[in-house]
Amino acid sequence: MTDNKFIQIFIATLVLLTGSSVSWSEKQSKKKWFVISLKSGEEMYAPVLYKDDHKVIAEWQNQPLSIKSNQIASIKKKNIEIQTKKKDVEQLYSTLEISRNDSVENQVNKTQEAVISIRTPAGQGSGFIISEDGYCITNVHVIEKETRISAIQYIKENDKWVKKSYEKIKIISVVPTYDLALLKIEDHKRKFTYVPIGDSDKLKRGEVLFAIGNPRGLDRSISKGILSLSDRNFSGIRYLQTTTQVNPGNSGGPLFNLAGEVIGVINMKLLQSEGLGFAIPSFYLKDFLDHHSTYLYDKQNANSGIQYLIPPFSKK
Repeated sequence: MTDNKFIQIFIATLVLLTGSSVSWSEKQSKKKWFVISLKSGEEMYAPVLYKDDHKVIAEWQNQPLSIKSNQIASIKKKNIEIQTKKKDVEQLYSTLEISRNDSVENQVNKTQEAVISIRTPAGQGSGFIISEDGYCITNVHVIEKETRISAIQYIKENDKWVKKSYEKIKIISVVPTYDLALLKIEDHKRKFTYVPIGDSDKLKRGEVLFAIGNPRGLDRSISKGILSLSDRNFSGIRYLQTTTQVNPGNSGGPLFNLAGEVIGVINMKLLQSEGLGFAIPSFYLKDFLDHHSTYLYDKQNANSGIQYLIPPFSKK
């Protein structure tokens, strides 16, 4: 009997046993969920429908998926709660329940609309949107001492790229220590394309990464590299070191893994050097967003980055 024929009979039997009166969430909660780690580095959470010495059949996107045993590094049971798609209003960002790697080309197509160009009277940088209601991230040094901030986004409409400009950008929170700033686009009410935030602690040296940003004012530029080191220390703060090419203008932009997750925020490179770029790990970013009310922007506070006029010298 072929694998496909076996799967069809197995699934048909499963349907007959479960019946149609049970809700989807009840069915899912009765399944045994596992973390399946592949030798290729990918990881998936899925119910295991069948297992023998040669293969494992898991349920993936409501379809049976056959995986050869020699492709699997480990399988561990995981107790998870089935959650609805309702978003916690207090959480400003999203994460992927299942991370699955894809080509850079495919992930760029999925993520590039969420990458924006941040502009101020003093210069420009990059940023990225983290929620459908327009919250976005950039570096503090991109907007430092500025309150007139605008953003440029490129959206694909009818197979053509359309440039959108936003002039009403509000500063929500800033944390200069980690060079992170939370902004909100307020002059548009539509739902924005956004990107999920991943787990930088799961990165492995040599893992392929890519960046989308605005180097030297060249919008929508893409570069690819690898993770050189995940814990480079500068002034007591950990940075991701990458060979991904970054230049002035990439600051504040996202560094992605091949699952399309933001695993770092690009903020610097070594001058007169190539292949030595650095990004703020996503665990700092998540902590900042989870506690953003602690770092609320206050234009009356000198630490918030407002540019004050130098007081005149007193005359004697």
